[in-house]
Amino acid sequence: MIDEWDAKEGTNSFGGVAILCHSSIKYKEICREKYFISIQIETIPEQTLIGAVYVPPGKLPPLHLFSKCRNKPFFIFGDFNAKHSSWDCETNNDSGNQIASWLEQTGNSMILPNKSTSRRSNSIIDFGLTHDAFGWITEVLDEGTS
Repeated sequence: MIDEWDAKEGTNSFGGVAILCHSSIKYKEICREKYFISIQIETIPEQTLIGAVYVPPGKLPPLHLFSKCRNKPFFIFGDFNAKHSSWDCETNNDSGNQIASWLEQTGNSMILPNKSTSRRSNSIIDFGLTHDAFGWITEVLDEGTS
């Protein structure tokens, strides 16, 4: 049962982010911005940052917020609306170019689904960013795609 949750509403009927946390997990909120929220959870041997993001179409990702996670275990999941050939999209957009560049500069990784997550194109726009993507297995649920 999940009985703790934190959310940040967006400016349109589709945007917004939330993190649900089981009451047995110790956490504290780290950041709450429009379209981005992050918490720190108690894990061993060190704490882990978890983030949720929504990047509206045509907007750029909040890389300045992502960069605050550097040198720490972190996982940021969300709807990035970012397209890039590096993750098998047919075209690149500005958001995708910025994320690809940020990943190259920081040495961080992506957690990518095994198929398209967009309803409007054959693109992966929902994914995760992390310090280490080793061992992740993903699945796309047809009901929850963007």
